[in-house]
Amino acid sequence: MNKKLFTILICFISCTTLYSQSYYGKSWVLSTFGFNTKFSINNIVIDTNIVSYNNGGKPLMDGHANICDTNGNVHLMSDGLNIYDKHGFAIEDGDTLCSEYFYLNQNGYAHYDQAGFFLPMDSGKCYFVNVVSTEKNIDSVWYGPQFTGKYPMDVLQYSVIDMYGNNGVGKVIKRTIPLVENVKISKTQTMACRHGNGKDWWLLKKALDSNHVYTFLVTQDSIYFKGIQRMPFAQNGKIDYAGQMMFNNDGTKLATTQFDWLGQVYLADFDRCYGTLSNFQQISVPTQTLGSEIDSTTTGLCFSPNGKFLYVSKYAHILQYDLQNKS
Repeated sequence: MNKKLFTILICFISCTTLYSQSYYGKSWVLSTFGFNTKFSINNIVIDTNIVSYNNGGKPLMDGHANICDTNGNVHLMSDGLNIYDKHGFAIEDGDTLCSEYFYLNQNGYAHYDQAGFFLPMDSGKCYFVNVVSTEKNIDSVWYGPQFTGKYPMDVLQYSVIDMYGNNGVGKVIKRTIPLVENVKISKTQTMACRHGNGKDWWLLKKALDSNHVYTFLVTQDSIYFKGIQRMPFAQNGKIDYAGQMMFNNDGTKLATTQFDWLGQVYLADFDRCYGTLSNFQQISVPTQTLGSEIDSTTTGLCFSPNGKFLYVSKYAHILQYDLQNKS
């Protein structure tokens, strides 16, 4: 079954996690300087007054994330390894959410996509999930004789935030609890989706050099490992610089890709009640040229708000994939 890819010359932003009757995702803190971008039905407003870097906070690089309060105002943000208040200063016990060795190796912030993100709960508790590496993995796999051209992570972990702590500023009450250890996992390709009950979350994490997808149920009280799912495709690219995993807005489809020069995108249906993947598809993204340069790999992806299109980003192109085109 062949489907068509169309190059489009627009930028796009789409919220792909389900927040349900709240404004947790209404504003995004973007770019190194932390510009606050607010979304509404009619327009997008960029507020340059919230500039964390100029206020003395750290820059927000590739792995940044943020969460708003129920009114849509920025509450917390992260660079993947630290959690900051809305002004860019670390909240109580929210700094260095990894080993000191890894923290120094990364210069204090994450250099990879989907490094960390927030999962809010109705109780005022919020989980922060991030992807990091142990000292052993860095020394033996990244810089040792086992080096293969990739820099895999080997820990998926979570911390717990009391959103009302410190008079509403927030504070971390549990730190760096491991979910996955001692396996090669992707730097990127981590995403969560609201459970069908509208309260809990499904958390999915892609392995590296295998077709494994680690699946977790995130509830009000704890996080439970629900097993490994397998995509029926070999995924053994030579590098792993970037990539993304995304759900569509209603949580019924998952897409993922990795920067590995293979130009492959993987799709699956998702069941929000049982957390299961099915009906897998593989898309081979065509190569474009830009003058004498070849734009061959994929770096990220996102669904359109109505779920009809999948957008695939490359270094110099954005491609539109029509999910409803059966020809």
